[in-house]
Amino acid sequence: MNKKPDEHKLLFIIPNLDRGGSERVFTTIVQHIDLSKFDVTVVVVTRPGVYYDQLPSDIQKILIGVYRVKYAGIALARVINQQKPDTIFTFNVNHLNLIVIPVLLLLRFQGALMTRESNILSVVTAKKGKLRSIIDSVYRQLYRRVDYVIAQSTYMQQDLIRHFGISPKQTVVVNNPIIFSKIQQLAQQQTNVLNSDRIRLLAVGRLTYQKGFDLLIKAIAYLPNQYHLTILGGETYEHPEYAQELYDLVDELDLKDQVSFIGFQENPYPYMRQAALLVLPSRHEGFPNVAIEAMALGTPIIAFDSPGGQNDLIESGENGWLVPFGDLQALAQTVVQASQKLPDRDDLSNSIRERYDIHSVVSSYESLLVSPNNRQ
Repeated sequence: MNKKPDEHKLLFIIPNLDRGGSERVFTTIVQHIDLSKFDVTVVVVTRPGVYYDQLPSDIQKILIGVYRVKYAGIALARVINQQKPDTIFTFNVNHLNLIVIPVLLLLRFQGALMTRESNILSVVTAKKGKLRSIIDSVYRQLYRRVDYVIAQSTYMQQDLIRHFGISPKQTVVVNNPIIFSKIQQLAQQQTNVLNSDRIRLLAVGRLTYQKGFDLLIKAIAYLPNQYHLTILGGETYEHPEYAQELYDLVDELDLKDQVSFIGFQENPYPYMRQAALLVLPSRHEGFPNVAIEAMALGTPIIAFDSPGGQNDLIESGENGWLVPFGDLQALAQTVVQASQKLPDRDDLSNSIRERYDIHSVVSSYESLLVSPNNRQ
């Protein structure tokens, strides 16, 4: 694919396009970027995942296909040398930048480098235990080479500034996008997907410890039988044992009649539309994509006030409710109170349209990509 003289050559790099929120956001952005301005190539490092075939047919796609990100250095160097992009844009999942940035330094890459953080970086590195201080130090050094670090929320941005020494001028908050018309259309494709005899609670996300479904299940034990929780999300390659722990917990608390697991759903939106409340029990979130999508369909949110972007989105008592993290009884009580006084669904949907509209968000990305000041 030959670059036109007036096109900006853009190379996206992401570990995989599997069933995650970051991967879905990535796919949405690539689908809507202006190809008359950008010559786009997407590099997927490990496995293609469910979103790979949803990428536009008129862009170049490169699948490296290594087992883990850490083995991709040589292949990435080869691709970058061949492509010679003006800008490289990484989605920092699975510590991708710890491989990409050293490769760029070795190649003496002269183009611009942008990255989008997919989670709260200090929380992610904290999981490395004794290695945390070393990894934090490496990030501080490497991120001096990054031109822009995109954060999904104010909390993420402040975390980057506080813990990793990133200049406020070097980081910018860009909200995650949604396509309202598409979500609403997909939401109409199925009816009666949730039990209509009881008050329908929904939780959505991969079955990982971060998502806090164990906390939510324990909170359900405080609710009367008129409430039913459906958990929509699949097991992960990395931690399949957590899913089994959840199944065992439901058995232990005798909640089989109140909690259902339905796995990953290609189209989650009918479930969101038909739920009375969406509950977000995460231990931390970069920015809760599922919350925006549910609100776009008029479904209010109850979330733990944990580290992340919930505070950017939820005004407690107005468009949702924030509960002190880990307070299971307070979570259960809030579910009861909220279900008795739900906000108007149309008002809720309309309140977030402009801020998270796909065209507005992609325009923000494009402005950063072509900015003459994106070299520090």
